[in-house]
Amino acid sequence: MRQGIDEADLADLLLRCSTGCRRSFEEIHRRTAPRVFALLMMLLRDREEARDAMQEVYVRLWTRAGSFDASGANPQAWVTVLARNVAIDRLRVRQRAVPQDSYTDDHARHDGPAHEDRLALGHCLSRLEPDRRALVRQVYVEGASYEDMARATGTPLNTIRSWLRRSLMQLRQCLTEGRME
Repeated sequence: MRQGIDEADLADLLLRCSTGCRRSFEEIHRRTAPRVFALLMMLLRDREEARDAMQEVYVRLWTRAGSFDASGANPQAWVTVLARNVAIDRLRVRQRAVPQDSYTDDHARHDGPAHEDRLALGHCLSRLEPDRRALVRQVYVEGASYEDMARATGTPLNTIRSWLRRSLMQLRQCLTEGRME
């Protein structure tokens, strides 16, 4: 069994896949599926959803293989970004489907200062714009990097940094105001 994926071979397979070569597509799947599934499991934390997302990743790969730029792009990174984008899209849909009070409701059975802190944080997070709230959660809860989020959203890195900085300032202000009341 080969260790790692030969980038030149994968780039060539993507090029052939873009012309409709099914064998190239099958070989790309064979070589990349374990990593793609592991990434989807890490991000989505649900085996069935990761399986569904994996199908979506490979449908997108089949239809978008022609957009891969073999002259300068890393083919494994391209596939990884494709998978991250699918996962992020699913996380956004999942977040929209969950009522904003769910953070509070899930933890309402607990008592004490930690419970009060969770309630305050849930309240303050709900005051952020939905896209900023999702960005904060993906970076500070899910562990995504600023660079990952910039690539995934197609937003300049400095804009991501500014959004996160402002969001954290809003959270700090909200939490501070809540403790003073």
